[in-house]
Amino acid sequence: MNSARPNYLSKVRRLARPNPRRRHAPPLGEIRLDTLRIDELRIAIRANQVTFPSSVPTFGRHDRADLQWKLAQLYFVLGWNCEGIAAKYGLIHQRVRQILKTWKRRAVETGYIQYIPPPDGPSSVIQPA
Repeated sequence: MNSARPNYLSKVRRLARPNPRRRHAPPLGEIRLDTLRIDELRIAIRANQVTFPSSVPTFGRHDRADLQWKLAQLYFVLGWNCEGIAAKYGLIHQRVRQILKTWKRRAVETGYIQYIPPPDGPSSVIQPA
């Protein structure tokens, strides 16, 4: 067995842990999706306030089209951080952030990511007679 493999796996596990100092989701009714940072968008997606496509799209005009959907799914759905993803794919974390920002911008522009409207208040529930 390769001696570097256990070190790699422990680093990935450590870096993939959720951040306890994570910011709370902003009030989404006041903010446009294209102005959200990727960490704020991840919080909104994980709180079911924003849609996320079940089959993650790849936008072919951009670099690393082969990795876009993998990085987007790891970051936005599974909660990995950029450093953990960078260690997994042999990239630097700034490059991972760049790919994620580009993917987010394109996904918002094409309508893959949209607000989920809040349910109507108690008036929408039918009360028994």
